[in-house]
Amino acid sequence: MKTIKILVLAFVIISTYSCSDDGDSVTLSEEEKMLVSAWKLESFQYTGTTTGNFEGIDLSSSYEGIGQDVDAVLTFKDNRTFNFEGSYDVLLSVTGFDGMLIPVENASSSGDWYIEGGYLYTSDAFGQVDNQMVQNPEDSRMRIQENTENRLVLVIDQESEISENGVDYVVKLSGQYILTK
Repeated sequence: MKTIKILVLAFVIISTYSCSDDGDSVTLSEEEKMLVSAWKLESFQYTGTTTGNFEGIDLSSSYEGIGQDVDAVLTFKDNRTFNFEGSYDVLLSVTGFDGMLIPVENASSSGDWYIEGGYLYTSDAFGQVDNQMVQNPEDSRMRIQENTENRLVLVIDQESEISENGVDYVVKLSGQYILTK
C-alpha cells in the first residue's frame, strides 16, 4: 500500500510539471519555421507621402529612402520574438531636398512576431534609434513576397492616420526589405 501511495504521488508530481510546460511551447507553421533564423539585411528602399492640414493650411510632402552601407541583422526566434540590430545609411530625398545621406548608428528593436494570411506582423517596427522609431505605422505588417531557405523579401504597403501636436496627417508608405542567410 505504501508503494502504491508513493507511485501515485510521483505520478501526480510528474504530471503537474509536464503539463505546466505545455502552455509555454509554441507551435510554428512550416512557413514560420522557415523564418526562424538570423537574416542579414542586404538592402531596403521605400517611398512615401505625408499629407495633412494645420489650421486650414494644406501640408504635403513626398520622400524616398534607399539603404546604403547596410550592416544589420534581423533574428526571428522560435518563441515568436525578434531582434533587430545594426547600422546603415539612408540616402533620403524629400520634396525640395535631394540626396541627403543620413547615417543611422546603433539601430535596434525587439518584439513579437507572427505570420497570418501571407503577412508578417510585428509588435514593433524594425530599426529604432535610441528608442525612437524610424517609422512606426499603426499596423506593423509586411507582405511576405518571398520566403525561401536563403532569401526573404518583405514588402511594405501601409497607410497610417496620425495626430500629433495639433496636426492630423496621413502617411502612406511603400517599400521593400531584402534579407539573406
